[in-house]
Amino acid sequence: MNLDFIKKNDLCISCGACKHLAPDKISIKEDVNKGMFHPVISKPLTEKESTKILEICPAKGYPIKEIAANVFPNAINEDYRTGKYISIGAYKMNDNKILKDASSGGIMTGLAKKMLDLRIVDGIVASSFKYVGDKISVHSEIITDSKNLYKTQGSKYMPVPALLIIDKIKKFNGKVVFIGTPCQIATIRLLQKTDEELKKKIKYTIGNFCGGFKDLRELHKFKKISKMNGKEITHFQYRGNGQPGKMKIVSNDGNKWEYPYPNYANLTGYMKQYRCRVCVDATAELADISCGDAWLNKYENLGGNWSIALIRNSEISPIIDQMIQSNEISFKKLSLDELIISQKGNLTTKKERYLSRNKFLQLLNKPLPSFDGGWNHVQSKSILFEAKVYISQLIIYQLERLKLHFLVLILRKILNKHK
Repeated sequence: MNLDFIKKNDLCISCGACKHLAPDKISIKEDVNKGMFHPVISKPLTEKESTKILEICPAKGYPIKEIAANVFPNAINEDYRTGKYISIGAYKMNDNKILKDASSGGIMTGLAKKMLDLRIVDGIVASSFKYVGDKISVHSEIITDSKNLYKTQGSKYMPVPALLIIDKIKKFNGKVVFIGTPCQIATIRLLQKTDEELKKKIKYTIGNFCGGFKDLRELHKFKKISKMNGKEITHFQYRGNGQPGKMKIVSNDGNKWEYPYPNYANLTGYMKQYRCRVCVDATAELADISCGDAWLNKYENLGGNWSIALIRNSEISPIIDQMIQSNEISFKKLSLDELIISQKGNLTTKKERYLSRNKFLQLLNKPLPSFDGGWNHVQSKSILFEAKVYISQLIIYQLERLKLHFLVLILRKILNKHK
């Protein structure tokens, strides 16, 4: 396996970490045909460079249980669906400024802000949308003033080369907390195994529950659907303004297009990135604290906008406790069973179907990432079921490529009328 194989087989997640290990030979560029940010090699890599890059590349998978055991020795609780953890809870920030643009309870923003305000860390690594004409991109930066953190709120369901910032982190005068996806955080853990400086610099990680993302072609289609092509875009969000939230695109001429989450996913035929569909890491199992939506009726009855959080690092607990005591955050007890119910769809896909899906994909000779655990060891679905899922997704994707996806939308409308 090498970078060319990884790109060709849609295993790359566009993290950008490989550039850090060979900065003079690798650049990260957008592959328009695949809608991803891929490494482009300008000079031959040495055997040592190639080996090191593959060691930290999340495309091939990672020893999730082994790393968690080393990083979280005090996390005595463990379940194959969540990984190791110390405690589970439901949280909601009481700061309306944070909740205003939050996808759920705002805990990721609130906790990072608290760490910076208390000088536990000197910077926050987070990503925000940037706009040039009608082009929407994501930029990662080190934030040192907490008032600049609000612009980073909201999910980014698209490829984000966040680890291009590794070099800046190493040059930064201080320690940071990194906010990112499970794959990005896993890559950081793999880098930290041999890079003591990076281990000291990135003091904490905050991860989001993740079901995967679609490539940039979906985003381009949304711009077309919203009739924002060619306009100067001033605001974009996949989610926000409450739970479950909505996609919103705003242009400088005052036009605004909105569509509810997650319904907008049906507007195109693009599939989730292949590497995301074969991933086992649903809850950012290698993050110091992992956060996701509290999709439970009792929290919707409490006004919505609640987050579930899995604390894995014992140093996070006293910070959260302090925030509860100072009424910066509301807290409700949450059981493991409730978490599983809340995240049922994603956990079923990543954990319960892992074996059956892999068996089917092996029949197609598809490359698969390797993990040392984190799934149900009892096959819960048949290979026939996985074949049906795969073929239906492929048909819809081909209709999208042929610009015939409108037929799917028409069929869905007909079926909904007859329910």
